[in-house]
Amino acid sequence: MGYKALLDTNINKAFNLLKNLADDVTLVKKTANSFSFSTGDVTVTEASSVSTKAIITEVNKKSDVHNIMTKLALLKTQDVGDLNAYDKLTLGGNEWKFGPTINSDNFITTVEIFREV
Repeated sequence: MGYKALLDTNINKAFNLLKNLADDVTLVKKTANSFSFSTGDVTVTEASSVSTKAIITEVNKKSDVHNIMTKLALLKTQDVGDLNAYDKLTLGGNEWKFGPTINSDNFITTVEIFREV
């Protein structure tokens, strides 16, 4: 067993050991639209979603311009891949938008999520 496989196994084990500290989240991929100029038809590709576990921590950030709530999400990179493919994250029935990716490697991705309140 190589080190990458060992790390993947231990990260999965760590998220399972967290039990109810890790929240169930759904990441919704962006919809893809295309237009055919010859036929005039619009093709909409339905957005698929990925369900996974995430560790969500509170972040206290205030904005004078918008009334937003911000959190930090820790996700398994193996489950989600590149976050640029996703449009939003659903957590506890609320839709969150993605902020800047703070850190991402082959194992863990940390991203800021926000929503208006």
